[in-house]
Amino acid sequence: MKVLLRLLIICGIVGILFVGGIFLYLYNVNNNLPKISSLADYNPPVVTSIYSRDGELLLEIGKEKRIVASFLEIPQHVVNCFLAAEDDSFYDHAGVDFMGIFRSMIKNILAGRVVQGGSTITQQVAKTFFTTGERTISRKIKDMLLAKKIEENFTKSEILYLYLNQMYFGGGYYGVKMAAKGYFNKELEDVTVAEGAMLAGLLARPHGYSPYVGPKYAKKRQRYVLRRLYDTGKINELEYEEAITEEIKIFPREDSLKKAGYFVDWVKAKLLEKIPEEEFMTAGYEVITSLDWKYQKHAEKSVIKGLKEIDKRQGYKGVLGRIESPESMSLIFKRQREKYFQEAEEFKTFTVDGTMVSEYEFIDPVKEEKTFYSLLKVDDNLDAVVTVVDDENKKVTAKISENIEVIIDYEDLKWAKKRNISNKPSYDKLPQLPSEVLSIGDLILVELKEDISPKEPSKPSKTDNLVETSSEDEVQFTPKTFTGILDQMPEVQGALLALETETGEILAMVGGRNYEESQFNRATQSKRQPGSIFKSFYYAAALEKGYTPATIVMDTPYALSGETEDLSWKPDNYDNKYYGPITFRRSLEKSRNIPSIKIAQDVGVGYFKNFLSRIGLDLDIPNDLSFSLGAFEARLIDLVKGYSVFATQGKKINMRSILLVRKTREEENVENIEENVEENFDDAYVSLDVDGDILVGDFEFYDVSDSSFDKISQFYQKRLSNNQVYDERLAYIMTNILKGVVRSGTGRRARGVSPFIAGKTGTTNDYIDAWFVGYSKKVVAGVWTGFDTNITLGHGEGGGTAALPLWANFMDYAVEDKGEDDFRAPPGIINVKINKETGRLASLDDRYYFMESFVQGTEPTFEESGSSEFENQIPGDEINMRAADDDFFLNQ
Repeated sequence: MKVLLRLLIICGIVGILFVGGIFLYLYNVNNNLPKISSLADYNPPVVTSIYSRDGELLLEIGKEKRIVASFLEIPQHVVNCFLAAEDDSFYDHAGVDFMGIFRSMIKNILAGRVVQGGSTITQQVAKTFFTTGERTISRKIKDMLLAKKIEENFTKSEILYLYLNQMYFGGGYYGVKMAAKGYFNKELEDVTVAEGAMLAGLLARPHGYSPYVGPKYAKKRQRYVLRRLYDTGKINELEYEEAITEEIKIFPREDSLKKAGYFVDWVKAKLLEKIPEEEFMTAGYEVITSLDWKYQKHAEKSVIKGLKEIDKRQGYKGVLGRIESPESMSLIFKRQREKYFQEAEEFKTFTVDGTMVSEYEFIDPVKEEKTFYSLLKVDDNLDAVVTVVDDENKKVTAKISENIEVIIDYEDLKWAKKRNISNKPSYDKLPQLPSEVLSIGDLILVELKEDISPKEPSKPSKTDNLVETSSEDEVQFTPKTFTGILDQMPEVQGALLALETETGEILAMVGGRNYEESQFNRATQSKRQPGSIFKSFYYAAALEKGYTPATIVMDTPYALSGETEDLSWKPDNYDNKYYGPITFRRSLEKSRNIPSIKIAQDVGVGYFKNFLSRIGLDLDIPNDLSFSLGAFEARLIDLVKGYSVFATQGKKINMRSILLVRKTREEENVENIEENVEENFDDAYVSLDVDGDILVGDFEFYDVSDSSFDKISQFYQKRLSNNQVYDERLAYIMTNILKGVVRSGTGRRARGVSPFIAGKTGTTNDYIDAWFVGYSKKVVAGVWTGFDTNITLGHGEGGGTAALPLWANFMDYAVEDKGEDDFRAPPGIINVKINKETGRLASLDDRYYFMESFVQGTEPTFEESGSSEFENQIPGDEINMRAADDDFFLNQ
C-alpha cells in the first residue's frame, strides 16, 4: 500500500512537472512571438515598373514579381476558389481548425503518406510572415499560437488580403494579382471560375502544379478545386460543367522584359543615384519616362538600316555555310519556321485533358507552311538556300521554305564585292555576274523586299448561297515568291539620341547595334573625337566676338610655330585645296579646316572654354588650337545638348529622361524628378545683377570690365539672364548658317527631310568616326557611327555618308509626326541681299545674291569693303601664335 501510494505521489509530481513544463514552454514561446501589430504595416516586395510616356511598359524589375491588390479588387468567386482549396471552414474557426487537423490525420494514416494538410489560411499567414518553413512540432505550435493572435487582431477580410497578396504562385509570380496577369494576361476582375480554380490549386505545390511544368497535374488539381466549389455550394452544376470544360489561355513567362534597353539602363542608373537599390527593387515604384515608344522604334530601325548600308559598302563577308543534302535543307527550314512560330506565339491553350497546345503546332505540313507564309513581313531577315544562279538573266533564286522562294536581282547583290576596309581609295570592282558571288547550295541571309506571289482568288463565304470550298482546296498551297536582297549582319556600331527642343525630354536613345550583344551605351558612355562637328561651337563664340556671316577669312596654307621649325604644325584642309578669301558662312558650310583654325585662334582658348561652360558643356578640351579640329573626346549626348542651344534660340535646356516617379500604393508622388531624381547636367547659367556684374553658378567668367573682353562681347552678353545662355539673335544666325550646311554644304543629304532643317556633319582622321547632329524647330537629334576598336570605316565614310542617312531616316518620321515649322527671327534681326562669295552687299545686277541675316547694326554697307563694321577687329589672316602644348605638335 505504501509502495502504491509512493508511486501515485511520484506520478503526480511528474504529471505536475510535465504539465507545468508544457505551460512554461507555451508561455516562453508566446512571449517570444513577433508582435502581431506588424501586420498592419504590411509592405511586401513589389515590382518597379518603368514606362514610356505613351504608356509602353519598358521594364518590370523587383526581388519578387508582385502587384498588391486591395481586397475589394478580388472578385468573390476567386476568393471562393481559395477557400474551397485551402480552408472551407475559414469563416467558422478562430485560427485553428482542430476538426480539420483530425480529418487530415486520419486521411494521411489511411493513405500511408501525406495527402492533405490541416493548416488553416490563418496558420499559413502566420507561417509565411513570422516563422520558418521547417517541418517541426515547435513550428506547428508557433503557427497555432500566432494564428490565434492574428484572428484576435484582424478581420477575416484583412487576413485574406494578406494571404492572397503574399503567397507564391509559381512562374515567378507573387500575389494573386500578378499571378492573374502573368498566367492569363488578365486583370482580376476578368478572371473566370476555371482560371481562379487553377490559381488556387497552385498554392499546394507552386512548381509541381504549374501549367508550364506539369500541365496534367495542374489540370488534376484544378478539377479538385472545382469539385470542392460544387460540393460546398459555391457554384451550381451548370457552372461546374462550364468551368470543367473551359479551355484556358496560358501566356508565356516574361523572364526579362526590357524594351529600349540602353535608355532603360540610363534611367535605372539615375534612379539608383537617389533611391537605395534595396528600396528600388522592393518598393513598387512606377516610373514614367520621357521616351516616346513610337520614336524609339523608328530610331532602332533607322540605326540598323543605316549600319547595314555602311557594312555593305565595306564588302561581303561571305556565305553562312554550305548545304549539301535535301535533309540538311529541310532541317534549316524547319528550325526557321519554329523560330518564327515561337516569336509569334502569344499564348498556349490549357485544354480539358490537361495538355498545353500551341496554335503553331502542326501535323499537316501544308498548314504549317501556309501559317509560316502568313507571318512573313517585308524587311524580315531569313536564312535561305541558293537553288538557282542565273547569269543570263542576272538573278539568283533561293528558298526560305520548301515552297517559298526569294528572287534576288543583280542590283540587290552587286554590292557583294570582296571585303576591304581601308582609309585609302579602293578600286575593287563590283561583281559583274551573280555566279561571282553565289553558288547553288550556299546558305545566305536575305532581306525580304516585296511579295510578288500571284493573288489567289477570294473564297466564297459560307454565308453566301454559293458552293463551299472543297476539302481538297483547303490542303493545297500555291508556291509563293518574294523579291529579296542579299544581306549580312553589320559589324559597325552606331548611336542615336533625340530630344524634344521645347522640353528637353529624351524622345529616343539607341546606344548600339544590338543591346543583347553589348550593353555599352555609345550615346552616353562612349567618348570619341568629334572632328569637324565641333566647329559650330567656336563659330558661335566667334559671332559673339564680332564675326558676322559675311566676315571674310582666308583659306590659305598656314602654319603654327613651335619651339623649333621641326615642331611647326601645318594643318591642311581635308581635300588639300585652298579657296583663298571665303566668307564665315561658306567656311562652316564647306567645313574648311584652315579658316576654322584661324577663327578658333581669334576666339581664344580661354574665352571659348568659358563659353562652353556657360552653354552647359563640360568638355575637357585641350589648351591649344587642336580643339578646333575636334582633337579631343566628347560624347554624343554632349554634342546633342550643345546643338540644342541653337535650336532653342540661345536657351539652355536640361535633358529630362524621367517625368514622374511614384509608389504604386500611394496616391501622391513620392519624388519630384526635377528636384530630386533627374540629373540636371549643369545648373550654371549667366545672369546680370543690378550692378552689371556677371553672376555664375559654379563657373568663373571674365569680368566685363576686363580688357580681354571687347565691347562686342559685352554687347551680346549683357542680354543674357536665367537660362538664356547665348544671345537669341546670334542663335538665330547660327541656325541660318547651319541650314546652309544642309542646303548647300556637307549636309546636303538632309535636304529631303525638310526645308527648315539645320545641322552639321563631322568626320575624324582616317574616317574613324562619322557624326551628324541636326535639328528642326521641335526635335534635335544626333548620330554617331564607327567601330569600337577605332579602325577606319572605309575611305569616304564621313559624316555625310555614314551618319547623316541614319539621322535622315529617323527625322523623316519626327518631322512627319510633329510637322514642319521654320525658325522665326527674333527682334533685332535684319535681312539684306549680299553676294555669298564676297560677303559684300549685292548690286542690282548681281546674279549670285541671297538674303543673309545679321544682327541689326552689323550688316555690311556700300561704304565698307565687304565684311562687317567690326572687320578691323578680326585679323583673320594674321597668325602669330606659339604652341601651348608641344606634345600635340609632335604627334602630327
